Amino acid sequence: MRTRRNPTLWLAALLALSAACGDDEDNGDGGNTGDNNTGNNTGNNTGSNTGGEDGGDGDLGASCKTGGLYEGFKAADLKAEIGTGKCTTDKEIIAVCKINPSTPAADAGGKCFLNGKKEAALRTCTVDGDSSLGIVGLREAAADLSDGCLDCYAESVACSAEANCGGVCVADPTGDACVKCREDAGCTPDFYSCSGLPRAENL
Repeated sequence: MRTRRNPTLWLAALLALSAACGDDEDNGDGGNTGDNNTGNNTGNNTGSNTGGEDGGDGDLGASCKTGGLYEGFKAADLKAEIGTGKCTTDKEIIAVCKINPSTPAADAGGKCFLNGKKEAALRTCTVDGDSSLGIVGLREAAADLSDGCLDCYAESVACSAEANCGGVCVADPTGDACVKCREDAGCTPDFYSCSGLPRAENL
């Protein structure tokens, strides 16, 4: 087994981007364009996915994004430990590995919150963006994720905001207080349950 940094800490750091937007509510989890999946900005898979069926790309030997949650692993490593959830097709696993959707989800969520989006509006803006505000949503940044998978990322953004984890996460995104806040609020565990993705420390 490889020695790796705590992925929960890394995820918390991304979530803290949303926290920078307000005093009481904050944060997000969440993608980018894969090497073999560029220029295709419409959602290809819709609805929830509970199986690991091939979404069409088939590049499970792809290395995961440097600096991402699964850095040092390959898409096949994720598939081997995939659970039941909404981000489990081969195409989604490859996208998660190569794109690391947490980054654009946190970026979009933070900008949406900064522009006054909360609750359902925050979730919608995180996924679909807002062209009038120049916000690129996760759907465009990670086109191979299904609607169900996108919802997992959006819900994690909203959870952090609603749990008021922002203050401690802005002060120290990788600190124990931020990690504990998100864990205690259930944001991080709920994301993995929703998505079916494995925690990196379990690979």
